[in-house]
Amino acid sequence: MAKDTAESDQISSLLAIGRRISGVLELEQISALYMGWFAEQAASEAAAAAAEEEDGNNPEVPAGVNRVELALAALGLRTATRIYRVPRTYYSWPLYERALSVGAPSAEHMCKTVVLANTRWRSNNNSSSSSDGAEAEQAEKYVCVVVQYTHTISTQALVDAVNGRTGGYPQPVSRKRFNFRLADERAACALTGFGHNGVAPIAWPVRGVPVVVSAAIAGLRPPVIWLGAGDVDYKMAVPVGALVAAAGCIVADVSSPIQA
Repeated sequence: MAKDTAESDQISSLLAIGRRISGVLELEQISALYMGWFAEQAASEAAAAAAEEEDGNNPEVPAGVNRVELALAALGLRTATRIYRVPRTYYSWPLYERALSVGAPSAEHMCKTVVLANTRWRSNNNSSSSSDGAEAEQAEKYVCVVVQYTHTISTQALVDAVNGRTGGYPQPVSRKRFNFRLADERAACALTGFGHNGVAPIAWPVRGVPVVVSAAIAGLRPPVIWLGAGDVDYKMAVPVGALVAAAGCIVADVSSPIQA
């Protein structure tokens, strides 16, 4: 009992220190210095990774990670992004420990890419007769949301974010035509080409699926997030503004903090 209490006290102390450090990093001048350091590290690591590649692929990393790296390069983000390999036990750790392990400024900087399906979507049989038509229908049925682990998605707010603003719904339609739920794992894997805990918001084989970034993420300082990089054992850190601009993401207030 005494040991458990001591360990709990140690964790509480570490969390308190982490909050103080996060508070310092939120200061405008310090945040700018951090991002300058981050950019130098990202460029150096990208150059080192390029030296190990063969015909644009690194044989030492999983295929999904190579896809993400190629997509980052096509978007002009490869030299601005840091990619990490994490231990197999990574997801058994508390969120704050995961954040510490990858050098994130806080747990709020830890994000995930979530695939949701509109269960009220109905197929237009005429448009699904070709591969382009089938792809267009998937872009209508699904939406990708980048959200913090510390937040929960508001599906009602998500409807407002995509209704009338995406290729699938360029004009507003009745809210009754929407009911967003988590896509099942098999459908998400087929759509993204990535497995569980490895989903990135880019490099999907299906084009046109809208990507929504929670507005809470856009307000982070320093403005960088950590998320999946194509494989469960790899994560990437990317500047928020650069990702939104390059990938054409929708920034919207679609999440709220999880109540402790």
